[in-house]
Amino acid sequence: MTTHRDQHQRILVTGAGGFLGRAVSLAAGRAGHDVHLLHRRRGASKVGQSAPVQEWTADLTDTAAVRDVLRRAMPDVIVHCAGYANASRGLAQVEPAVRDNLVATACLMSAAAEIGGIRVVLCGSVEAPGGRVLADQVVPNSPYAASKFAEATYARMFHHLYGLDVSIARLAVVYGPGDARPAKLIPHIVTRLMQGETAELSSGRRLIDWIHIDDAAAGLLACAVRDDLGGRTVDIGTGLLTSVADIARIVAGLLGRTELLRLGSIPDRPSELECAADANATERLIGWRAAVPLKTGLEQTIAWFRSVAPRPQKAVLTVYGDALNTSPVRA
Repeated sequence: MTTHRDQHQRILVTGAGGFLGRAVSLAAGRAGHDVHLLHRRRGASKVGQSAPVQEWTADLTDTAAVRDVLRRAMPDVIVHCAGYANASRGLAQVEPAVRDNLVATACLMSAAAEIGGIRVVLCGSVEAPGGRVLADQVVPNSPYAASKFAEATYARMFHHLYGLDVSIARLAVVYGPGDARPAKLIPHIVTRLMQGETAELSSGRRLIDWIHIDDAAAGLLACAVRDDLGGRTVDIGTGLLTSVADIARIVAGLLGRTELLRLGSIPDRPSELECAADANATERLIGWRAAVPLKTGLEQTIAWFRSVAPRPQKAVLTVYGDALNTSPVRA
């Protein structure tokens, strides 16, 4: 079976106005692919492509609308970046996580399976039980993780029952230039310290696999150009674990504001997962490996905030790991 490696593809990116979707769209354009952007609403794109792109609008929970877009766009592959990405534990997160992750993904896969001939790459999460985590952590630790676990289960069903060529890319925690969401750890720390305000954190002992946005986009594209991943799960991460506390100290050191860190000022959140991507297995499977060193990525992130970030949003936040207690902006 061929892999389509380095060949021109028609790639449709969902959630193309969001942090991850925007990066994937730009990377696909730079690689010479025919890029199609799917948004929830008109005017959502801020991609700034230098090459021409085709933009579409549909609510992903509307199977008929999605089917219409796919029949008109006829992509070779869909990279599904849209979704609800709040990993906090509140009861209010259940409904949007189910609707915008599980229902939307099921509708998208239904439309793709009905039309046929379309590959799908789902953006999963190392937060969701699966792979090496499953034996130790069967119960998801948040509505977000549960929805991602359910997405992957449905994806395997679609591949087995309906022949859909779908793979699951389990992303590590993505960071980098372009992400100003105050409900994410690194943007929160950077903006607080740049304003001369304290950053109150938990102990920061949690270990996280942090992947730069450029690496995440490149990893997803490496999955997208292959046609031999149907039913497979691929880890997209560095395979290295760095604690929240170390991330905070590096950022504070780069900004020269270490005195503003307040590690241990709030309680640790229970049931946190510590999951490193299996980078060696991923390299063997798709020939790709993350390349951006953590300190370099953090330097780039701070430089972006200093040069182009909008006015920081002030909020009272509780930082446990990479998830805060605010509601995110949906892509």
